[in-house]
Amino acid sequence: MLRQHFSDITLVHPAAFSPRPQGRLRRLSGLHLGLLFKTAVNRFLHNEPFDLLTAWRDLYPLPTHLGTHLSQICRAAINRGIDPVGVISSSLTSDPLVHRTFTPLLAYGAPPDWSLDLSPEVVFKSYEEELEDVEFQCHNARISSPGQLQREFCEHAATMNVTTRPWETANRIMLFHLNGSIPSSSCASCLIRTGTTALGCRHSLCDPCSGHYSVRQPAWKCLIDKCPACARESKSCARLKPPTAEARVLILSAVSPKAADALLEGIRSRLFGPLQDYFDLVVCSSPVSAAQSDAVGLPLCDGPGRVEIPADPKLGSRMIQLRGKLRLSSSRLFRSSSQKACLVSYLNGGEFSNWRSVAVQDSLGHLADVACADAWPLTRVFKVDAACDQDWVGKLLSSCFYAEPCKSEHAGMFAVRLRCRIAPSPHLLNLMLRLRQWKTPVHFRVGRGKWSTARLCEERTWALLKDGQEYERRLEVDVPPFGTLLHLKIDTTPAGGGLNDISNSPFTVADLLQAHDFFHAAAGLETDDGPGTDAGTVNEEITEPQRGLRGEIDKLGVLLESFLS
Repeated sequence: MLRQHFSDITLVHPAAFSPRPQGRLRRLSGLHLGLLFKTAVNRFLHNEPFDLLTAWRDLYPLPTHLGTHLSQICRAAINRGIDPVGVISSSLTSDPLVHRTFTPLLAYGAPPDWSLDLSPEVVFKSYEEELEDVEFQCHNARISSPGQLQREFCEHAATMNVTTRPWETANRIMLFHLNGSIPSSSCASCLIRTGTTALGCRHSLCDPCSGHYSVRQPAWKCLIDKCPACARESKSCARLKPPTAEARVLILSAVSPKAADALLEGIRSRLFGPLQDYFDLVVCSSPVSAAQSDAVGLPLCDGPGRVEIPADPKLGSRMIQLRGKLRLSSSRLFRSSSQKACLVSYLNGGEFSNWRSVAVQDSLGHLADVACADAWPLTRVFKVDAACDQDWVGKLLSSCFYAEPCKSEHAGMFAVRLRCRIAPSPHLLNLMLRLRQWKTPVHFRVGRGKWSTARLCEERTWALLKDGQEYERRLEVDVPPFGTLLHLKIDTTPAGGGLNDISNSPFTVADLLQAHDFFHAAAGLETDDGPGTDAGTVNEEITEPQRGLRGEIDKLGVLLESFLS
């Protein structure tokens, strides 16, 4: 657990820390970080598990103070390019500030020193030099010397394994071997970018990871002597290639429909969002249960044939042919004129599990060696509407939801299923209870048709939530796989307000924390960043509906505080 919270923690550099807290700068000071170190070591001395949330509660027991410093920590993550959406999850054990060896940030131009090496040794050194009389602590713990205490502390931290719950934000995406062997792991950039390097241990690295872990990196190639996933000697030489892939295809090969369903569900639960954000097409080479595949938001493509994937006009059209075999072709799909490439992912239940770059000749298409039993084209069919006049609380709640396609009763069409990013927990139950009391509506329409309205939390959904299941709301609407867009909006304010698009919502917790203090803005109070919201301004001419809305926002502020308890 210590390694989970203090290995490669992404905060500002210690040289930039201030010796005293600076509230206006909105960042974590050296004193705060040192107190967390102290709490971690003291928990170890008393043989107690360390929990970052508990440590924050001990340091800042008042909810307003906790919110202030939590906002500082989130801003430090935002400055590093991390989206701290896990802050509003059921707990902070899915710490969005902690990114271990594999990280998607490396794929987007992050510098090599993007994180700090705060190993257990560094934690103990800070504890030893600045905070405590270590000899006195050794005497109380009946340990002979500080050196022995440091060795035991570091050994204990090294043996703690990091576990990821299915609903948490995934820093790594696991690729499962279904034959009982050790699963391989790769960062998200290794999964969605072309130019992967296969190592001798059958792990794979993308080009940014290959360059980061290279011991010698000329201008055109890099040498990797050890696999960062399993620490096995590799001696692999990788030739760096530009990330030119625009079509992302996931190919599943499983020994049984149950195994294929397990793969699909495992992938969906760890992506923390819609599958179409990661893939353009999912192909299965073995028969799979349509009912189970429907549960993970995959619209089934009935029968092999040509599948058109709309793309940016600047990139040209994309076409995938499914006639018993998988064929990829394009008009102006890739930047390179001499050679075309497409990222094809293989998840096999046998000996090999890896992602490959498939070269495509200009004149001839590439025939992948895989049969197409079922195929699911994943396209962006949900419109994102950035023009929204909803208050920040509504945007925060709307960012907790996202939409997925699901199987429809009519052939060639699919319906929509709403999901929530918050884990099944008392916090989710309290939130949905409030939205159920408000009778929060969801507005949706297909193309330019008429708007329809449904309840965000109706009786059936509420019954499932009380049974401890995830939030899931199905909207009975027929949407074609390509062309027509589905518009989705949610109204989270009971006394009026704007609508916010919840499909691939542009508003995230990171956007909100950049402009507002987490708790003060919920209560309409003034913050250091500027004036507070209108709901918190004392006005003698305030109307009765506005007063009622202010009261509801105050209740919502209390509810948001419970996310951290």
